[in-house]
Amino acid sequence: MRNPHRWTVAALAVSIPAAALIGGCADPRPPTPTKTLVGFVTPDNETICSGHLGGALWGGVPEQPRIGCYRNLSSLPKPSIAGCSMGMGRFGGAASLGPDWVTTGLCASQSPFLDDTASYPRTEVGDVIAIGGGRCAVAAVDTVTCHLGANGFTLSPTVVTPDGRDRTAAG
Repeated sequence: MRNPHRWTVAALAVSIPAAALIGGCADPRPPTPTKTLVGFVTPDNETICSGHLGGALWGGVPEQPRIGCYRNLSSLPKPSIAGCSMGMGRFGGAASLGPDWVTTGLCASQSPFLDDTASYPRTEVGDVIAIGGGRCAVAAVDTVTCHLGANGFTLSPTVVTPDGRDRTAAG
């Protein structure tokens, strides 16, 4: 007669990606760029990213970043940014990357971009763009993820998420 309390254990081979074993997650940086651009617009035509920046205070940091993205329509709250004076607009739907830092928010009285952004090409979901010494991936029609070295950010209509050394200076 068979013992009803006896358990049989079967071995199961499972393939686990190396990234899951080292640090618990895959490399979040976008893959190798498919295009090299000075600037671009997301497929929904609302987020502009550029490597030619000027005339604005990105995240309260006095240095000009190498990559900056700004979302025209954003439900993100207006941030308090150090150095943002009266008459300057504050925008929560923005992020930037410097040589070794990331910031969120933007303070500007004019366009934060040096180029005529109307000439920037519209991207497609899945595009990976080399820009400003870094790279950006268009993750969805309204979402972009950018990295420069070990720092990065994700910008969507409802969230901006910095990743790395956040130097955003609140005012």
